[in-house]
Amino acid sequence: MSTDNSYPRVTREWHGMAIVMKLNEEAMPVLKAPRQALETCLEKVKAAKMQRDRLESERRMATRELSEQMAAARELVRRLRHLVKAELGLRDPRLKSFGIKPIQKRRPAAKVTLIDQAAGREGNPDQG
Repeated sequence: MSTDNSYPRVTREWHGMAIVMKLNEEAMPVLKAPRQALETCLEKVKAAKMQRDRLESERRMATRELSEQMAAARELVRRLRHLVKAELGLRDPRLKSFGIKPIQKRRPAAKVTLIDQAAGREGNPDQG
């Protein structure tokens, strides 16, 4: 027996076995009950495969729908944040509650003294 356990190959083999069993049923009546059981199992396998394929298709459609809805929601949130910025301004601390970082005032530039220039330290307080 081959190691290929793909659905088409295995079911084709099983179906062929059921046909051979039916052809030899007269000579070997003991095959009737196992053949019927095999045919019943094959029907259940086919039904389960169809169900799995249907569910896989539904999963793909649900994933596509979810992606589309997520993209629409992202776009809506982007527009709402722009609207909030336009309404409150760019520096309002209430922007934080909408997940927007307010723009901070600029810090004044460090003053460079003549002593710092002579020492090569142009406004860098870390150099000592």
